[in-house]
Amino acid sequence: ELNFNIKATQVIVDNIPLKCIIRDVAFSGIKVIIMGVAKFLVNKNAMVHFQFSEPDEGIDIPGKVIRFEPIEGRQDIGAFVIQFPEEAIPVDYKLRLTGYLKQQRVKKVQ
Repeated sequence: ELNFNIKATQVIVDNIPLKCIIRDVAFSGIKVIIMGVAKFLVNKNAMVHFQFSEPDEGIDIPGKVIRFEPIEGRQDIGAFVIQFPEEAIPVDYKLRLTGYLKQQRVKKVQ
């Protein structure tokens, strides 16, 4: 419902683009599932590239990998939390999330 183009959304850590699966989205950060070893990714600067399908546009948000959560039975992938600094969060991103949350409230009322 947020119109993410899942195939084009990626995380860039140390100038290495990584395909990701978006797990959680928040105003202050994102949790993604990516391939990688925690000790090489945690505390690294990252860039999250969100690609949207409607309208067709991309948003880049810088952040920092702050946490790793293992995925049971998998050593090659994990859930990584990327925190965005408040001053780096684009208004377009905030508006998209706010619009989505308003839609959800309307659905609950109906």
